This record gives sequence, C-alpha cells and structure tokens, in this order.
Amino acid sequence: MSHDKIPRATKQYRLREQDPVSFEVFGTPRPKGSKKAYVMAGKAILVECNQKLLVPWKRLVTAAAVENRPPRPIKGPVEVTLYFWFERPRAHFRAGKYKDQRKPAAPYYHSYRPDIDKLARAVLDCLTGIVYEDDAQVCVLNMRKAYSDSPKIGVSIDVRPKSELEVVRREDTDV
Repeated sequence: MSHDKIPRATKQYRLREQDPVSFEVFGTPRPKGSKKAYVMAGKAILVECNQKLLVPWKRLVTAAAVENRPPRPIKGPVEVTLYFWFERPRAHFRAGKYKDQRKPAAPYYHSYRPDIDKLARAVLDCLTGIVYEDDAQVCVLNMRKAYSDSPKIGVSIDVRPKSELEVVRREDTDV
C-alpha cells in the first residue's frame, strides 16, 4: 500500500515524539520558601524570605535549562524527575587516618531541611517557558533527596513528554 492511499483518519492518531530533556545543575540546591508581605505606598509587595540564597540558585538552573532546552517548549503533559544531591556533613565520616571513609551507619537519604517540595518548586518554576510552557503541565513528578558520595552536589533534571495514548493504555490495563 502506498503512502498516498493511507486514509486521512489514521493520520490524526500518529504521535509526534519529542526527545526528553536531561541535564545537571551543580551548586547547593535552594528551596523556594515562604513569602513575606510588605505594604509600600498602599500596595502589598511579596518578597521571598530566602531571596539572597534563592536568586543565585535560580540563575544557575535557568542558565542550564536554556543551554539544554528543546527547540520549542514541550506542549502537553510531562513527567519530571528531580534528584537532589547534598554534601555529606563531617559527622558522616570516620576520624583519624580514616577520615576520608564514610561511616557504615551514615544515611543515604537527606531527611532534613530543606523540604523536597520547596526544592522542586524552585526548579520547576525555572523550567517554565524554557523546557515546557507552564509548570502546570507536570502530571508526574518523581523526586529524591540524598547525600552525595562524590564532590557532586546539585540536581539532576529529566523532563519527558507523556503521550495521551500511553495514559489511555495504562488505564485499560489497570482493572
């Protein structure tokens, strides 16, 4: 069968695949935290509480996103995976001549501040308009916050378009 004889109705079901976007940002991850409100000249002004630390982090993430962006921002639903890596505190290491060895009981996961949802909010906002059109498109969000055993600290970011047919197929099998 030649291509010119394919019925028009079948063409609308073909999916346009878009490549995933993956990159890393090196630096200490910072959360997008609470806001403080001030009244100036009768108008309320909202300011981030940790703006001094957040602004440089957002610049790093935005610059990496611009460097690794797709030709056009992704449209439709997306899946985002974020792995945040933090520096281990000195207490996780042995003393004396073994000071470079991690203690066997040292944890893998970083279960202290900052909150993972606030870390994700800062990163997702930076990707808006660059990697995808709006962070409201994120329908699947995978996150991990752990200690790094290498000098690498920061975040690994992976953004994948989700096809609607993939969602329909999964719903059919989840009976």
